[in-house]
Amino acid sequence: MDASERMQLEQSARDTYRSHLALAVVHPTYAQPLNGCELMTSSQGASYQDFVDHLLYSAEQMLVTAKGWESTFLSDLEPHADYLCATVGPREDTVETEALLEQFKLDTWPTTPVC
Repeated sequence: MDASERMQLEQSARDTYRSHLALAVVHPTYAQPLNGCELMTSSQGASYQDFVDHLLYSAEQMLVTAKGWESTFLSDLEPHADYLCATVGPREDTVETEALLEQFKLDTWPTTPVC
């Protein structure tokens, strides 16, 4: 029973990340913003924030079920440093996202917020 549930959770996490990758293909300006601060304050700001929140949700799902994904998600978060360190940026909701964002802060957080 536990093995079956674990396999379902892993598949669900993979599906969530795959859907995020599909969003990135459809919305390349969200996936690799040229100016995150400008994008956040534009008419597309809410959609962009939802995109990054979906990335964090995907990360949470994967990190809960599978080991070794931290570097993938740290890399995926790099283009979103402006949003992540802005006052409107996401906050840690779970142990997994908290640990991921803390590592991201240590690796890339600017000493002075850009936005």
